[in-house]
Amino acid sequence: MNPQRPFAHVPRRLLNLVVIAVGLPCVLILNALNWSAVASFALTAALVLISVLIVAAIYPRRSE
Repeated sequence: MNPQRPFAHVPRRLLNLVVIAVGLPCVLILNALNWSAVASFALTAALVLISVLIVAAIYPRRSE
């Protein structure tokens, strides 16, 4: 049984770029606002996941 890979059609480099481009500023801003580590991690993870889902929805699938 093959595991489902919902982001397989998106290049890995693009996903890495999205994670860095969204996650790093989010962590830096929340750190500057003195948020707790748990809240900072939760909000960063949520924003990164939403961003990756948006990129996966926009990026065209390859026709097979």
